[in-house]
Amino acid sequence: MAAGLLFTSASGAGVALAAGPPGAAPPPAAAPASEPGGGERSSTGADAARAAEIFQRSLALKREGKLGPACDGYREVVALTPQFALAQFELAQCLRLLGDLDGTALEHLEVAEQQVKRAPIYIEKGRIAEDRGDRDAAIEAYQMAAKLAPAEVRAVAGLARLGEKSDGRTSLQRAQQYVDRYPGNIAGWHKLAEVAEAWRKYPLAEEALRKVVELSPNKRASAAALGAFGQRTKRKKVVEEATRLVRAPR
Repeated sequence: MAAGLLFTSASGAGVALAAGPPGAAPPPAAAPASEPGGGERSSTGADAARAAEIFQRSLALKREGKLGPACDGYREVVALTPQFALAQFELAQCLRLLGDLDGTALEHLEVAEQQVKRAPIYIEKGRIAEDRGDRDAAIEAYQMAAKLAPAEVRAVAGLARLGEKSDGRTSLQRAQQYVDRYPGNIAGWHKLAEVAEAWRKYPLAEEALRKVVELSPNKRASAAALGAFGQRTKRKKVVEEATRLVRAPR
């Protein structure tokens, strides 16, 4: 298998696994809500049981980096149990990672938001807004996430990225300060790598991604992220090392 294919599948799983904030669970299920574009739907006990089974299977597919089948599963879950906020959230994130081709990811987030107010929902709203080029909406979403979870590194990084485009030093400093304060936080090192790469500080980005590999329980996904970085920045030795890690027996 080519290194590029390895990094495409495994790094997708790594990204998808980062749905929740450090130390917090994703949004839980809550009260019944309206389906995107439709009326309210009540779930039966049989619906809930089948939805739970499909949901677990979809989570497993996401961990394997199979986002297309995972999205299909999440769609079944929200059709059966539209009140399941976590499923709405997972579907929205899955759709975004696949490019949100039908533009419905935000609708699913809004259904989840009606039931619970959790930082991951606003992180996703911020990312969708960034993808659409809506800077103001992205900032508003990240601010809400930071308000709900002050230690949420993705909100801090998003605000730094959007608010300080003219000066990369400040955003880098904030990301570095975060990992200095929380050296065991995998998401913090990942964001430091992301910001450093954006400002072409490639040695720092590489160092941060190596730290992610060191700390992560999912060595294959974190090594894939390191390899993808090596490919983007044409660092042949990094790609070769990451390929060995990805292919290493578990």
